[in-house]
Amino acid sequence: MSENMLPPKLPVIEIVKEAFQGAYFHFNDMVRIVWLPTLLYVVLNVYISQQTAGALEPSLFLVMAFIGSTFLWAMMAVAWHRRILTGETPTDFVYFKFGRNEARFVLITIMLTLFYLPGILFLVMSTGLSGEDIQSMMAGVEPALQPENVSVAYLMLGYALLFVAFHFSVRLSLLLPSVAIGEGVNAAKIINLTKGNFWRLLGAMLLCALVVLFAVNIVSAVVASLLFAIGLGEAEVILIINIIISLLAIFALVVNVAVLSIAYRRLSQDADSTFA
Repeated sequence: MSENMLPPKLPVIEIVKEAFQGAYFHFNDMVRIVWLPTLLYVVLNVYISQQTAGALEPSLFLVMAFIGSTFLWAMMAVAWHRRILTGETPTDFVYFKFGRNEARFVLITIMLTLFYLPGILFLVMSTGLSGEDIQSMMAGVEPALQPENVSVAYLMLGYALLFVAFHFSVRLSLLLPSVAIGEGVNAAKIINLTKGNFWRLLGAMLLCALVVLFAVNIVSAVVASLLFAIGLGEAEVILIINIIISLLAIFALVVNVAVLSIAYRRLSQDADSTFA
């Protein structure tokens, strides 16, 4: 796309429709090409869900599980982005690759998260909390906050920075499919591609998320009712529900990857292939 040309407007409904159709018809294929990372990802997420549901103190293994799931997610997402955008499918029976593209994917994910740090810091500063108060909060003890200690200026600046971070994290999320197919980290290119498409890109993301969240809640409620009806205990029901949610999360992740890939392809004006 020429730099003088305005990027096309993203068709939100078409993107969401293609993402769900593609995820539905190609789900088995998408899981098959990265079956080992997917299996390990599900196991780690079930473990994390069980640990956090039990309100246990964070352990070293739990932290390692979070880190491991992040790296596994990068392996899965990069393979899926490449499958959607380039048609490339790993031929190895066991695909377990973490290379340059996956490393960049993780770094971009961390960068998008760190965008929110300045805003969060100003919100914390606006409360007038001391270092001891913050340590108490991290330990689960609520400090006594005095309304007169709140700084309106810091509060407004914190919210403004969070909005700016949110705005650019949504637009720069298209760096993820870009680095997945080996095009490198070119933030200026992505900012130019997404010009005038923030709300459309956000709309596609939110619409997909709402549909998936609705489906997960319905399925979880129905399955939980059936399991309790046949006499299973609470612990067994929670374990089974966590497994089902983790499996549904894989489908949601495929949809999420598809939305970003389709949006990136359309904004790059490369409409030669479709995912549906």
